[in-house]
Order: sequence, then C-alpha cells, then structure tokens
Amino acid sequence: MFFSKKKKKREGAISEEEIIAVLQTVSVNDGLTVERINWDGSTTIVSGRVSHVGSNFEEFVVVEEGSGEGVLFKLSDGDIARIQRMAISIDIDETHTESYLDDEHILEMLEALDHGDVISVAYYDPYKGKGDNKIGAITLKDEYNKIFSIEYEENGEMVEKTFDLTKDKIIDIIIM
Repeated sequence: MFFSKKKKKREGAISEEEIIAVLQTVSVNDGLTVERINWDGSTTIVSGRVSHVGSNFEEFVVVEEGSGEGVLFKLSDGDIARIQRMAISIDIDETHTESYLDDEHILEMLEALDHGDVISVAYYDPYKGKGDNKIGAITLKDEYNKIFSIEYEENGEMVEKTFDLTKDKIIDIIIM
C-alpha cells in the first residue's frame, strides 16, 4: 500500500495535547494566533477569531482578521508549530458599554500581576474610533490612582502606553 492513514507530524510541530490544551481555553469569537508549517518547511501565521471547534478538538476554524476568510486546521495534519490565545481588534464604538471591563475587575487582575509580566490589552482607541490592542510588559501599576502602563515594540522602537482607568475603556486583558 502506498498511502498510510496516519499523517506524519512535520518537523517543529507541537503535540496534539498542547494544541488541545489551548483550544480548551478558547470559545467562539476569541482571538487566536496559529503558526502553521507549510510543506516546504516555511511557516504561515494566521490570526483571527475562532468560528468553530470540533466536539473532540480534532479540528477548528479561524476567521482571518484581515481577509475574513475561514482557515480550517486539523490536528491530524501535524502542521501546527504554535497556537496562542490573544486579544484582537474589535469593531465597536464608544457606546458599547457592555463590551468594557469594569474598573474593579481590572484592578483585581493588576494586583495579581507583577512588573515585567506580559499582557495583551484590548481597548477602545478614541483617536481611531475603534477597538485596538497592544501586547507588552507591565512597567507601571498604580491601583490607587487607577493607572497602569505597558511597554511594547513598535516599528523597531520600544514604546510605553499608559492606561488611565478613569478615562480609558478596556475591552479585555489577557495574561500571555
């Protein structure tokens, strides 16, 4: 017989158990980044929202953020090098108050985190008029004054962004 039923896992691919562990933490519409190993050994990164997860975690679909196309991933393909939950840009406007975390919840999360911890912060950007997100290390947290800062790389430079909970609208914070 020339063809086997079990596909060979590609070099650099993570185990099905590692993938399932991440899939168990996500639900539909959560953000996900998947790095797929192509047949020639190169990699492709797909980022977007989860639209489907199979009942036994044997497959899942990510709708790409830029194109809106669904990309099907099958665990049996053995071609996933990395999978990670993430905060993603959300098309909401300033009036969607039910989409924002309350200050108390954010302050509780900040208490549990240390300087240098890496987080992903999704927030409403009034200048862009829509949701945005940044991934960076915590450089400042002042629960009393309700502010915190993260440092991240943008265009090859380190940038610090400060969030003031009395003014800024936080959509989600994910610990990386």
